[in-house]
Amino acid sequence: MQKFGFITVLNKSSLDKSSTHSFILNVLRGIAALQVCVHHFRNHFFPSFSDVVDPGFIFKLFAFATGFANHAVMIFFAISGWLVGGSVLNNIRKNNFAINYAIDRISRLWTVLIPVFIISLLVVLAIQNISFLYKDVFMGSPSIGALTFIGNLLGLQTIFIDRYAANYPLWSLANETAYYLTFPLLVGLFVPAFSFKVKAVLCAALLLVLGYLPTEIIIFASVWLLGALFSRVQIQTNLCGKFALLMLSLGFMLWGRYKNMHDDIYIILLYIVPLMAYLSANLTDTPTAIKQNKLLQKVVHFLSEISFSLYVLHVPFIYLFQSFYTGVTGQKLLNLNVNGALVFAAMIVLTLLFTYIFYRLFENQHVPLRQYLKHKILK
Repeated sequence: MQKFGFITVLNKSSLDKSSTHSFILNVLRGIAALQVCVHHFRNHFFPSFSDVVDPGFIFKLFAFATGFANHAVMIFFAISGWLVGGSVLNNIRKNNFAINYAIDRISRLWTVLIPVFIISLLVVLAIQNISFLYKDVFMGSPSIGALTFIGNLLGLQTIFIDRYAANYPLWSLANETAYYLTFPLLVGLFVPAFSFKVKAVLCAALLLVLGYLPTEIIIFASVWLLGALFSRVQIQTNLCGKFALLMLSLGFMLWGRYKNMHDDIYIILLYIVPLMAYLSANLTDTPTAIKQNKLLQKVVHFLSEISFSLYVLHVPFIYLFQSFYTGVTGQKLLNLNVNGALVFAAMIVLTLLFTYIFYRLFENQHVPLRQYLKHKILK
């Protein structure tokens, strides 16, 4: 370890699941996934804020509070950088790293994506072929060909092909796949044990991949890299300092939301840096009060565990609900009243319920699958 004042550079990335920062990561994952889900449901089932002639205070608050989907995705990128990038930094010098890493990433993604794509296909076919369902619900043309299926599994959507079944949140998985691929290549250039020839190959591969990536993916890589960087840092500060970091991050988020500057990389970095610093300041054991709060633990565990499934599965449910609702009632949008709010809440609850069932059936199997593949390939 190296210490520079109140900052300590750690020998290993902080991935301890019993520490406070791990609990905070789970809170962020759960809230971010729920925010994206509710944001997209709101966009489909309620009029845009600018289209409402006289929005009341409640609708203004609702519209503002559900408008942080872009912030949520950026937080996902930073969390992924911390967890996946931190794991790369810890393990790249180990034997069979490349095989282990490939199995980890593929098993994590495909145990979710393959069944999601099959469900998405069934939803598209149902909407297109069941007579009473409303057809015009898709955001873009729902491409459901085999090439699009395979391309989305490989993370090539938005680069070479369309997003599968018009599932528009899949854009971020192209970013994630690119970061999963390029980060080990980048880190390998700085591993002393690697020979010049190995580093030359890694450099050539890195430049080749970067040459095909859209500018937006490369720009947002800075967010992912910050997560990986801060996983190696411990910040010493008191409770007031931690609170200040959290408030600084939240303040920049609110400011960016108010100014409608969702995709401005400078605004994004202004709230991601203090948020990652806040995590680095919480590398201690989880407080007893949090450990003993069973209800809080269950809610955080539930939302964090289903966060990936919820992120990639909620749009097919939106299409299905909207097609059914419009087909039955003749209305595209919900009414801005109590009945509309109840229907909206019911759809969110049903989506969470179906997502949990999906999680238990599929996503929850990625660890046994990973262990099986490693046993068969590395034995």
